[in-house]
Amino acid sequence: MRFYTRLFLALSLTLFPCTLLAKQPADSSLFQKGVALFMEMIDNRNPSDIDPSFIGVPEHDWLITATTNFAGLFATVKGKDIPTFGNISASLHSNVSGKVGVGAGFRGLYLAYSFDMTKGYSKDLNLTLYKQRFGVEFRSHSTDRLSGKLSASILPGMALPISKGDTRLKATILDGYYVFNSKHYSLPAAMTQGLIQKRSSGSVTAYALFMSGKLEAKDPVVAVIGGGLESMEFYQAGAGIGYGYNFTPNQGKFLLHLSAAPMLVFFNKNIFTMLKDFDLPDGSSYLTEISKLVKTKHKVFLTGIARAAIVYRLNSHVYMAAKALINDIRFSTESNVKLHMEDWVANFTVGVRF
Repeated sequence: MRFYTRLFLALSLTLFPCTLLAKQPADSSLFQKGVALFMEMIDNRNPSDIDPSFIGVPEHDWLITATTNFAGLFATVKGKDIPTFGNISASLHSNVSGKVGVGAGFRGLYLAYSFDMTKGYSKDLNLTLYKQRFGVEFRSHSTDRLSGKLSASILPGMALPISKGDTRLKATILDGYYVFNSKHYSLPAAMTQGLIQKRSSGSVTAYALFMSGKLEAKDPVVAVIGGGLESMEFYQAGAGIGYGYNFTPNQGKFLLHLSAAPMLVFFNKNIFTMLKDFDLPDGSSYLTEISKLVKTKHKVFLTGIARAAIVYRLNSHVYMAAKALINDIRFSTESNVKLHMEDWVANFTVGVRF
């Protein structure tokens, strides 16, 4: 794949509603029965699941979209009493990843094809399944285009610039939700416009999260000033209860969505890899890597997740939507090392139904 083109293909079972046209006859083939079962699984507009006075269904089955997508992250690493260098602090931010894409959908199926325009991420994969009552989101990306600065207390007033290529970050995030008031409140209406929120409503929502990440120093100078810390690998699992609200004053023509939840992290595993210099009897030395499991300072701690969206429907055929999602990730260790990372994604979509 050439440098100036990076193509991403995402196949998503999104929230666009679908329903069976008719019951399958008893003598249907196995294939037909399989198709019927699949359509039932992605059905978002079962009358028993929604109140039609609060949630509506688009009039048209086919959909074409044009989308611009942006993503990025911020990270800070702090350490106290690091040998030789005292207190250290590193702040990093990625290039904004910018993609443009087109998509087509029919009822519950949606296929999108996008082009990476800014090369913000070297790898970026997103898969989503939005249902009225529950849903999951999967995001995996990596980048070595981080930049920022690194400072140490033994060098007051000075900061070492961290350039693109000096560090690399990999992150994988899997989160899911469960809506308790799915009869009156629709998260898909805000996030993928597969349903229409006709009257304002909100709901308590349960969330679950698993994430893994690795931050590593590719430049040995960065690792040395960091007290020999070459990489930080971490795994987290958590759950939380939050609230979401859809505000619409005019039967769904305009929609404002806000939702957030604190996440209680109950599982955290950290593996640090250190560069260690050993002296040999002949006076020479050699440098090697040592990996060790590092305990967190607190067994249970809080992170968070938040969403926002604005949808404007020009008519039954055309809509515009902007949405954003941010994950807050953090931990601190017994050895006085702290990591805080904000992973975000935002996009703008124009959709045409027919």
